[in-house]
Amino acid sequence: MKKMLIMAAKAVHMVSNLFAWISAAVLFFMASVSFVDVIGRYFFHHPLTGAQEIIEVSMSIFVYTGLVLAIKLRRCIAVPVIVERLSPRIQLLVTAVGNALCCGMSGLLIWQLALSSAKQLARSSVGTPVLKIPYGPFYAIALVGYVLIALELLILVITDLHDFICWNSTRNAGVTGEEGTETCK
Repeated sequence: MKKMLIMAAKAVHMVSNLFAWISAAVLFFMASVSFVDVIGRYFFHHPLTGAQEIIEVSMSIFVYTGLVLAIKLRRCIAVPVIVERLSPRIQLLVTAVGNALCCGMSGLLIWQLALSSAKQLARSSVGTPVLKIPYGPFYAIALVGYVLIALELLILVITDLHDFICWNSTRNAGVTGEEGTETCK
């Protein structure tokens, strides 16, 4: 069971890393579009047609692919005013509970995004005003991103709960030089 969890976590992390690269490429693309738009507007008096729409739809890709990496690396904003006063072991438990709540909320968002994505993909004629870029694929990308976010949060919950449960055995192993208990290896 533990090997399956480790293999699943590695697979999720590989897809998360791919999404991080996609996020970086989209950020570069958005910067390039903005650069071309500004140069066209101020030097040639002809802005790039639909630049704002391109940036808007690209932003949805950037956010939902980049947020996965932030969750994976635990780089989200936190205000630990109360939690930092607790013992490190209790901090692990509070973090696990918080991540579990976020995972549950992600499940609700996944459900709503799945419904919205299905509606948008069915209405392929609905799109941006100028370039007529359909919204459906961007809803689908957000859906996949949120599935990855939920999986990364679930991995964090399992990891933190494991560390919380095995706190004494791992701490004592470091002090006494003995191995931890069989369940916590």
